[in-house]
Amino acid sequence: MSKIMLISMLMVLFMGVAMAEENNTTGVVAVEEVVEQVEVTEEAAPAEEEAAAANVTIAAVNASADDVVLTNNAAEAVNVLNWTLVIDMNETAVAVLPDISIEPAMNVTVSLGMGESAENMVFLNTTLVLNEMGGNVTLKDAAGEEVSYFEYSA
Repeated sequence: MSKIMLISMLMVLFMGVAMAEENNTTGVVAVEEVVEQVEVTEEAAPAEEEAAAANVTIAAVNASADDVVLTNNAAEAVNVLNWTLVIDMNETAVAVLPDISIEPAMNVTVSLGMGESAENMVFLNTTLVLNEMGGNVTLKDAAGEEVSYFEYSA
């Protein structure tokens, strides 16, 4: 059970007891109502995150510079912490993305090479390289689900 879920459950319990005391009831109905509200909220959040994640795409690949351009087409910012770039469908050639929040309609260039990151340019400081003759890059979310696929050629 995740910490967030445990904290949510404790909050539900305390809110139910408080509502029961306020209404001079046993608290059973109040706790059930609050639990239903929390369950609905928790179910909606992952669906919203998945929808936003589906709108992050690989917009371009510059193999000679070992750069991958990510674009957020969602209406809200998307954080790509622990997402991965898989090079040429080779699960051993994987770059893990750091804590990057991509704003709506924003491009972020992710470089596999060495350098110092700036606002829209993130260097991963890896030894991975893109094949200049052509290949593909797959973007996967933190759960390992494919979000975007981009095939490029020389």
